[in-house]
Amino acid sequence: MAPPGYWAHGRYYGNWRSGKYLFPIDSEELNRLDIFHKFFLVARENALTKCKLENLNHPARVLDLGTGSGIWAIEICEQFAESAVQAVDRNMIQPRLIRNKHWRTVYRNIFQHLAPDGCLEQVEIDWNPQWEEHGEVPPDSALTEWANCLLDALDLCKRSARISPHNVRSMIEEAGFDDFKEQTIKCYVNPWSPYRNERETAKWFNLGLRQGMEAMGLRPMVEHLGMSVEQVRSLCERAIEENSKLRYRGYCTM
Repeated sequence: MAPPGYWAHGRYYGNWRSGKYLFPIDSEELNRLDIFHKFFLVARENALTKCKLENLNHPARVLDLGTGSGIWAIEICEQFAESAVQAVDRNMIQPRLIRNKHWRTVYRNIFQHLAPDGCLEQVEIDWNPQWEEHGEVPPDSALTEWANCLLDALDLCKRSARISPHNVRSMIEEAGFDDFKEQTIKCYVNPWSPYRNERETAKWFNLGLRQGMEAMGLRPMVEHLGMSVEQVRSLCERAIEENSKLRYRGYCTM
């Protein structure tokens, strides 16, 4: 049975504080979340987490904030059978969008309640596309237009998805964490790379974008930028077509 919600723009959205969660919660969205789970796994060389849970001398206690479909929490339970995992989400299938001003509180609460030798792991995607120097840059890139529209729309409803590694690090260190490690991964939007892992990652990222660009952008762009449903879908179709051309070596950063 689907969670309580309502239909808008041809998609099903959650009831919890209408307008706060801007992505749908229907079966298509579940598929998108699971595809992105696979994409994250491949990009991180099949590591569910970089935290060394196997080195603990006691069963791990894991909190998954914004669990989405719950697939990551389930696989953590399978890999670390003695661990205690709690998965939390408002709509139970949806990624969280947290106001910028609330992140400091989130980090402080995590630090205050973290067990000795515990760790915080955060994975984000910078949706601003970049381009490899040795490939063509598409004129009037539809992918760049889609990203700009998405980020602008989320800014307008105070649910920013802009990524600033420097600001994130400052807030985490301000909360009290002192052993900070940052890893940056290029995630190509199509499998042009000669390297196997990069190609495999790109295939899953490309599929995730095909499945998810409309879901991510539809409601924010229609309700906050004044675009029509047809304009959003046309933009997504142009971006998907652009992403299929191997001569355009675009990527987002994880």
